[in-house]
Amino acid sequence: RGGRKNRYQAKGNTNHTSFYVHIGSGLPQLTKLLRDPAIQVLIGIEHRQAGQNYANLTQMAQNQGWQLVGAQARLTGSEANNNMTSAGVFVAVRKNIRVASIDNKSDFSPTESQGRLTATWIDAAGPGGCLLLGVYLWHSEGNSDRNQNIILTARKIIKKYKAPFIMAGDFNVALEKFR
Repeated sequence: RGGRKNRYQAKGNTNHTSFYVHIGSGLPQLTKLLRDPAIQVLIGIEHRQAGQNYANLTQMAQNQGWQLVGAQARLTGSEANNNMTSAGVFVAVRKNIRVASIDNKSDFSPTESQGRLTATWIDAAGPGGCLLLGVYLWHSEGNSDRNQNIILTARKIIKKYKAPFIMAGDFNVALEKFR
């Protein structure tokens, strides 16, 4: 999987903020994106980095001039003995853009869905900044209780802060399923 990528331009106060969404587990692709000077905000979905590998990803991002906040991937149930990981989401922002944690944490994943929801505030994309949320829903489950709980948790964050927001993710389900 090479990952799916999208680039967005959002108008800020005096210049544009370049957002890039990367969905996939390819560390070489993430490394390349972190070195791209045109990208100012990178939202990573399903990075699959846990433990020391996540710490290494965070350090690499810092070395490239980024602030990275997010949720580590989790060892998967039956594959835990083989160190297989699933999920993991992050928001990476260039160091020249102010970032503030929300409720002093970055992993907002519900207990049964660890590594699937992150949120932070950035001073970009418009006056007063905005919330950024990264979401990775469970695949092959549609509108399951677990997926609804992730979306409801994201909604609570958005309602609590009453701020403009950008939510990017791999939703793994048709929008119609949530109506």
